[in-house]
Amino acid sequence: MVIAYLSVGTDRNHLDIQRDIITKFVATKDNLQVDKWITDVTGEKAKQMGQNLKDTLDRVNEGDILIVSDITRLSRSVFEMMEILSLCLTKKVSLWCIEDRYIFDSSMDSKKMVEAFKLTESIDHALISMRTKDSLIELKHAGKKLGRPKGSESKQLFLDASKEEIISMFERGETVTSICKYYNVSKNTFYKFKKNYGL
Repeated sequence: MVIAYLSVGTDRNHLDIQRDIITKFVATKDNLQVDKWITDVTGEKAKQMGQNLKDTLDRVNEGDILIVSDITRLSRSVFEMMEILSLCLTKKVSLWCIEDRYIFDSSMDSKKMVEAFKLTESIDHALISMRTKDSLIELKHAGKKLGRPKGSESKQLFLDASKEEIISMFERGETVTSICKYYNVSKNTFYKFKKNYGL
């Protein structure tokens, strides 16, 4: 089965643009036609893949082809994008990203690719953790108290120490939920931090 996936924030005109790109591409290929069109309108600030894409990835089978106009239509999160690629490779589903000229299929060593994706994520998290610890040590040497005696203040201090990494995570498309989970803080605490720095 050949599945074409379209995704936009709020501007539905982009759906037509994506559909046109995919339709023109398919027309250049012999014996290729789109069997199913999937669409997600995720909202302007959405940073996770759409529900229809999630459902489709649950149902795809070996030999299926998933086509997108460009790879950024899959997700705005780098880590989630890697998860999607890993899933496609594991299920032996070909992923074609037209404008990027990427084709992820069975000709690739899927096992090595999956390991590479996991390693990239692991290294990134390790670097974030290391820099956070270094920042906390610097704050401690500067005389700032670390700990929990004043409720959420310690959490705020922890986020302050991780400011640069949090900004970097935002730029990579990580969601508030995933950042809160990673730093083990509540959304209320995180939104206070966000407000303090005008993020």
